[in-house]
Amino acid sequence: MRLFVAVDVNDQVRALALEAGATLARAGVTGRYESSEKLHVTLAFLGNVADERLATVMQAFRGLGGGRPFWLEFDTLGAFPNVHRPRVIWIGSSRANPDFAACAREVRAAFAGSGFSFDHDAEPHISICRPKGLRVAALPALAGTARLRVDTLTLYHSVPAGPTTRYEAIARTPL
Repeated sequence: MRLFVAVDVNDQVRALALEAGATLARAGVTGRYESSEKLHVTLAFLGNVADERLATVMQAFRGLGGGRPFWLEFDTLGAFPNVHRPRVIWIGSSRANPDFAACAREVRAAFAGSGFSFDHDAEPHISICRPKGLRVAALPALAGTARLRVDTLTLYHSVPAGPTTRYEAIARTPL
């Protein structure tokens, strides 16, 4: 099973992400755009997990509750690894969010105790496009901003679905 822990998005954030994707498409950016139902903010990508480890994952996930809700603001368009040679284009925040960073550290620490490791610090973003062969000088500005109250975490299973994937929620826990 391919698993990850994420925050679901609200309608306001979803609309901003879809509008950003439409803006990119109108600008001629080709690639694979994420569907509306797959939009999320990843806290920890666990990767491929053997079925016999699922009980351990569930135990770690159930222990995550007890944090405090916080807000994320989406006000910029960015790219990984950078805007000049993007492999992923995303919407995110132009400012660091210490509450998100603390939540991500807590989530990752819970799974690190079960043998999982993470290569990069979590950054609050929503992937909207995986462009093909794009080289740009700059990305367009977002049409607006949106806020998301983070009060629940979701454990997802990424299920192959033809040329793409679909995400199935396995469990949710409130902060």
